[in-house]
Amino acid sequence: MRDVKEDFSQKYDRYGSMIFKIAMTYMGNTADAEDVMQEVFMRLLYKSPKFNDSEHEKRWLIRTAGNVCKDILKRFDRRFSLDIEDVSRYLSVPFEYSNAEILFSLKREYRIVLYLRYYDNYSVEEIADILSISVSAVKMRLKRGRDKLKLDIEKGELYGQA
Repeated sequence: MRDVKEDFSQKYDRYGSMIFKIAMTYMGNTADAEDVMQEVFMRLLYKSPKFNDSEHEKRWLIRTAGNVCKDILKRFDRRFSLDIEDVSRYLSVPFEYSNAEILFSLKREYRIVLYLRYYDNYSVEEIADILSISVSAVKMRLKRGRDKLKLDIEKGELYGQA
């Protein structure tokens, strides 16, 4: 039993921050992101498949985190509530307050692909695999997300700019 606990602890240390950031990208606040993390790691402990390698495991965790977030949002018919200071505190160092504000101005479907592409440096093909969508869907979401950001920046419509 000790090996299972040590293995789980190592996985939590290795992937916990990544899962939390993805959950923050979807959920927008710490409390919900922590709930997602708990559920994802419970699934890892009790329902995970046999992994081929660490990259397979990482992709499974990312996909599971996204699915848990979507399930929570659907189940409670919740609207996205953003605590921008909370978000910017937990995302990576180069992910400054203004970047978080810009990213979170987008719909969830654009946020996650932009986050995975530009902050986690996944390729379009990898994102398609992780999110279980087509490569063309990823490309479309990236383009629409970038176009929306450009339009909002030009109009000065990001959180009170005028």
